[in-house]
Amino acid sequence: MQPQLTPEGELLVRNLDTAEAQVPQTEGDKIHVSGVAGTLYFAYEQLRNIAEYTEQHLILRATIERFLKRHMQFNDHPRKLGFELVEELTQERYLNNNTVTQSIVDRIDAYLEYYIKLQLTLHNGIHHVAKEETVRWTIQTASVTVEQLLTPAPKTEAFINFAYNHCMKAVDRTDFQGVNEEEFSVAVYCATQRALLKSDIATTRAHYINAHPQSSQTIDEFIRVNRLIDKLFDAPLTTRLARLISRNGAPLRIILEVTTQSQGSSALIQQPAKLASYVGVVAEEQYNKTHSRLVKSIIRTLIFVFITKAAIGLLLEIPYDYWRHGMILITPLLINMIFPPLYMASAIWAVKKPDQANTDALRKQINRILYAGENEVHYRIPKRDISSALRVGFRLVYTLAYAASFGLAVWILLKLGFSWVHIGVFFLFFSAVSYFRFRLIQQSRELDINDRRESILDLIGDFFYTPFIKLGEWLSARYRRLNVITTILDLLIEMPLKTTLRILQEWVRFMRDKREGF
Repeated sequence: MQPQLTPEGELLVRNLDTAEAQVPQTEGDKIHVSGVAGTLYFAYEQLRNIAEYTEQHLILRATIERFLKRHMQFNDHPRKLGFELVEELTQERYLNNNTVTQSIVDRIDAYLEYYIKLQLTLHNGIHHVAKEETVRWTIQTASVTVEQLLTPAPKTEAFINFAYNHCMKAVDRTDFQGVNEEEFSVAVYCATQRALLKSDIATTRAHYINAHPQSSQTIDEFIRVNRLIDKLFDAPLTTRLARLISRNGAPLRIILEVTTQSQGSSALIQQPAKLASYVGVVAEEQYNKTHSRLVKSIIRTLIFVFITKAAIGLLLEIPYDYWRHGMILITPLLINMIFPPLYMASAIWAVKKPDQANTDALRKQINRILYAGENEVHYRIPKRDISSALRVGFRLVYTLAYAASFGLAVWILLKLGFSWVHIGVFFLFFSAVSYFRFRLIQQSRELDINDRRESILDLIGDFFYTPFIKLGEWLSARYRRLNVITTILDLLIEMPLKTTLRILQEWVRFMRDKREGF
């Protein structure tokens, strides 16, 4: 007798049945894009993506958003952008040539026309929504809608709804007193997206609105829901929830892989013995992929650090050395260039593959999530029952860690002949690299369900480099808000380059038509 599914498991099966019934549209005239200037498009996109340091699975959506920002703003007579967008994405090699049908292009045009009209309604109508809000809400949602048309992932959407409903039930509500039900619900949705799918606010916004049709039934409701998402996506409440969900998220991540990889995932979930076997295979594959992803992420980070370091070196360090010392100080320049990347690369040795006991624990937890009759899963914030005096003592030691770490680093760098400008640059890059390294190591442990033992060396290392991680986190947040390099690329390179390439493509078409007699 097969065990009964939990309500969340039943929801997942229903959603997967719907997703698997969808047939991709492959019939019809295909869009063919010429290779004119394709190499330039591709090269620029690689540079732009490294400078922005976007998660790999978010790059296509972010690229679509940049295109829409250039072309889709407050136009009473909008031109059709679908073909131009597909052409550009194909040139940039995000899409394979001759794969997008004309019907998809027509649907893109229809959606973009709807969002342009929505812009005018929000900004120019009786609602008077600020231009910045209007552009953000409509273009972010439009970019996700277009991405879903070009690269549909219905199983991922099925998983999102399942994971959100599971987390709403599993998260201990007593840990979040004083929060009203709607805000808690939206915060859990945002936290689920952030923790399990690494989604940005644009993807979260579009998926939430799509999953809650009532949020777009009226303009007033659309405005209210979007402002609520703006308020909660990065709020402390959502961050606490995201950490809690991420800490308990290993089984959910395996369920995501199972649902997206298996052709008959709906039937598979209803066969516990077969699912248990498949979970073992998927878990082992994911363990092996972790190292490959880590290496790729390290390479991307090193290139990112090199580009930003070279820019700061040219704009700040070298001019300062000539002004202050009349020559380039080689030692600080080399240490600032070499030490942070070497420390970043050391993350490879900090990652260990989970063992069989971890896989067995994953199976048990997945059974508790999907099948009734098992002990229900609850996610609780760990309670640390320590005295106020001990808490004050810990905070004092933590403060001393900051002083000791920064003080020791300054002393060593001064002994090596660093000026205060070079010290500032070292702190900037070492802190950023420490944060990136910490994030990569944490991501590599996302399939760990059992706590790992830490050695005394790990504890000592935490004492000294945690302050640099916290500083790097603070700097990273500011960098995302004001990324000078991407701003320069957008204004000085992207718009002129892509405008020039667009004119070149139109000229090639014109000459071809003339040659063929049209």
